[in-house]
Amino acid sequence: MTGHVVLNMNYDKLVNEAITLTRQMLELAKSGDWDQVIQSDGRRRRLFDLMAKTDLATINSGVGKNLEILISLNDELTTLSVLEKEACFTNFSANKKKKKAFNAYIAC
Repeated sequence: MTGHVVLNMNYDKLVNEAITLTRQMLELAKSGDWDQVIQSDGRRRRLFDLMAKTDLATINSGVGKNLEILISLNDELTTLSVLEKEACFTNFSANKKKKKAFNAYIAC
């Protein structure tokens, strides 16, 4: 039990809450509502922290399938996040070039 704190909350419940929240975040990401995704991320991280602090001896051996679902959803959310970050960078770079061109035009 070294490094783990025994929690009263059921590990299965934590995993299920994390799955539900990650699904909601994924739908928000797909609809482009990144502000809500970011706002929900703190709550999801707290769930992950609680899961990490759960005494391993109290975890139901059947939780593996739900963890696979959670990992899959998390991977999909991470992929969308990376794509959005790249799109934001591309837009930023394009706007920066337009600003330089505009400033050069004004200077003439």
